[in-house]
Amino acid sequence: MTGHIETRELKAALKRLSAFHDSKPKLPILDCVHVNIHYGLARLTVFDLEKSLTVKVAIDSANPCSITVRFRDLRKIIDKVKSDAVGFDFQTSTDEPKLTISAGKLQFKLNAKPGDMFPKLPEPDTLQAVTDTAWSDFTGEATFVKSATEPDGARDYTNGILFAYKSGTLELVGTDGRRLHLSKITGTHKLENGRDSHASLVPTPTIHAMTRLNLDPGASVRFGFGDDFMAWSIPSEGIEGISHLLDTPYPDYDKVVPDDCTSRFKLDTGATIECLDALAIVATQSDGRDMVVVNANGTLNLSARSDTMGEASGIVPCVHLDGPEAIFALNIHYMIETLKLADKREVVMSNSGSLEPVRFDYRDTDRIAVVMPVRLPD
Repeated sequence: MTGHIETRELKAALKRLSAFHDSKPKLPILDCVHVNIHYGLARLTVFDLEKSLTVKVAIDSANPCSITVRFRDLRKIIDKVKSDAVGFDFQTSTDEPKLTISAGKLQFKLNAKPGDMFPKLPEPDTLQAVTDTAWSDFTGEATFVKSATEPDGARDYTNGILFAYKSGTLELVGTDGRRLHLSKITGTHKLENGRDSHASLVPTPTIHAMTRLNLDPGASVRFGFGDDFMAWSIPSEGIEGISHLLDTPYPDYDKVVPDDCTSRFKLDTGATIECLDALAIVATQSDGRDMVVVNANGTLNLSARSDTMGEASGIVPCVHLDGPEAIFALNIHYMIETLKLADKREVVMSNSGSLEPVRFDYRDTDRIAVVMPVRLPD
């Protein structure tokens, strides 16, 4: 059975799949791409132990076929192809299946495996929560939230992003235990079976791979949550994905986010980042706290010290909105990252005491960052 796929579309599909392909798979079969032909569509799927991605491309053949080949072998060949279309010939009836690829005067015969050797993916049936939103809205908020997680850490709540449905809204939450980022996703949210709330914890590596995809910002993406997996799709891009969920309990994040801070300050983000970047040279402590002391009143007074280098300080402008002056200490690297996420937006910093969480709000967004303080030096 022979069919042809446009080279441009095939290269684009393989590039997208590479964001989900594990370059060092734990099992040989996970180094493969499953090619399933049906009704004029070729469904190319990669899978690891956590997530999968399927990309659909048109093929001028309606004959069904299913075969599995090594992903890196297929991509190396297609990357070299110069012709407008690639011919696929599937030989699956023999003991040694082959995928023959024809491109102009070139022909490659790849070793293959039967399609049924590829892991069976979960099939969505009963969903408990569904969201439709724009791709750019999702990726923007997910990028902000995942920066507070530990994608390479232990497989617990710090390694995931919480999708929390409540009161008709969807919040994304991420934390590494020392800071927390929260944002809301715009779109249409629906809870099934009369539920008034739902929460699913998606592994951070899944979200990281998704945000690496270069897709139409205005494309509509749908998320659906079952008991132990998330299914998502972008019909206009021919993309479908599955991710297993983490089953670890998530902390009560609402209690971490202060909503009644006594002191608030509007920051000059550019000037503050510039000052913190300079102080970071000195803010090295033997106990690893790498702190900056923040004394906010009519100005923002910042100071840091090193056990070996000495001390440094800086003063930058701020607007004292209300409440008494505030003094607290933060990890200087967390504070720099938090302000850089503002992307030149106005930031309001709030606090209620030296050992209380410090809250950062970003103008014209639903984003909130919370950074836990470190104990002030004696």
